[in-house]
Amino acid sequence: DGFSGYAAGPLPAGLDWGNTSRDVVKRLGEPSDKFGGGKMPTGIAYETLGLDVNFQNCSWDDATNPIKFLSVYEALDQAAGLCTKCAKQATFRCSVCKCANYCSSACQQNDWPRHKEACRSLAGLDTPSTTGTTAREASRERSEGAEIGPVSLDSMD
Repeated sequence: DGFSGYAAGPLPAGLDWGNTSRDVVKRLGEPSDKFGGGKMPTGIAYETLGLDVNFQNCSWDDATNPIKFLSVYEALDQAAGLCTKCAKQATFRCSVCKCANYCSSACQQNDWPRHKEACRSLAGLDTPSTTGTTAREASRERSEGAEIGPVSLDSMD
């Protein structure tokens, strides 16, 4: 296939070429992303470790799927651009506080019960403004009465 075997030392994150998909998940935990399946070999990503693990077979149901190759890259800092809920690469942020990053509206909605109070505080929505109205009232006037909820995302671009 044009590539030689890795011989520079031990594999990253304590992995071994004899590990299976089950072994990798046991050792490294839930991946930040999954790819492949169907007609393509499966793989999982650990973006905070800078590691993609690619397997030989195409089935997600195969817990004994052997490692085919690894992709190693610069690890991403979890606070820098990763989803607050699942640690996948974030493409959106909360439109109210602008502080929480998400990969999808599903992750934002799942995180809303936890994020709600921090969001209001970070956005200053419960503190009085200098005009006598609260920031929440001013925000509501700007958005024509819309309630703050886990449905609005701004692009990070």
